[in-house]
Amino acid sequence: MSLASTKDLNKAHQIKSSLTTPKRSRREFPWEADMESPTTEHCAEARRNSAVSFDSQTNSTSSEDHLASSESQPPCHGASHNRKHGLCKTVSGTETSIQRNPSTADFPARINALVIIDVQNEFISTRGNFPIHETCRPDLLQNLQALIPRFRHAGGEVVWVHAVYENPSEEPAAMRAQARGDGIVACNQWLVAATHVSRMPCCEAGSWGAEPYPEVFALAQPADAVVAKGTYSAFRGTTALLRTLRRRGVTDVFFAGCASGTCVLASVLDAIGIGEVRVHVVPDCLGWRRRNTHEEALRRFEELGVGLVESGEIGIGSTQRSSLPSAQVAPID
Repeated sequence: MSLASTKDLNKAHQIKSSLTTPKRSRREFPWEADMESPTTEHCAEARRNSAVSFDSQTNSTSSEDHLASSESQPPCHGASHNRKHGLCKTVSGTETSIQRNPSTADFPARINALVIIDVQNEFISTRGNFPIHETCRPDLLQNLQALIPRFRHAGGEVVWVHAVYENPSEEPAAMRAQARGDGIVACNQWLVAATHVSRMPCCEAGSWGAEPYPEVFALAQPADAVVAKGTYSAFRGTTALLRTLRRRGVTDVFFAGCASGTCVLASVLDAIGIGEVRVHVVPDCLGWRRRNTHEEALRRFEELGVGLVESGEIGIGSTQRSSLPSAQVAPID
């Protein structure tokens, strides 16, 4: 299936659902506000306070620690709601609002989405300009090929996210404004603002490298959503992914794909910052170019309180206990 056909498929999904897109408040998307990433302190609190077990086959959930009050509240997405319910704290001298992760009671039913990031020729093929490490490629392909139909059979949604980079000659201002980090994985603020900047082309529009990797994309079905992104994060600069998740009523997102320390991590950070879904990562369905970067990414996922769920534990009727994020930080107006 060509990149052009995937665009047609995505366009059809957008047209079909255009009349049902919910109206949002002024701060709809993460790039509309200078959102901070969750701090270690808040993530540690999240891991202490939140534990959810689920059965992927039946899409049922049970929460052991109720973060919401006994009287069920809708997910809070704005500073006014946080002020009303006393969810304000001061972090590093800046007043911020602590947004609780939606509890099980906030959703009438659980709807899971598998978001597959950048499984494209540029990264998966050995002929790509930025191939993942050869030691992780076989497991990534095998596990994804087994997970996708099983996830769909269990009633989950499947979303394909593909990178299309303009290949700028210098870093955009949003990247230059942030510190690069430690050289292994860039700091959170830099990472979510980043895009591909290199003399070597990467996923240029219409190129072979930007096409979906055929061995995996052969499992795509017409009901799947296909969206494009121009930054590391799947949520920056485009509303396509967030609108897709909203239209389909998704409550839980399972991230897979590559690379774990760049595009997957950046997307996870933004998903947590938005605060509308519970966030999970499938570790054995991740691709990486450097092992130390991958290991650092896994450490950050755990630090963020993200649920780490192996592909073999999804959609088989077994109960998997995972720690889920329950606190996000955003500046108060």
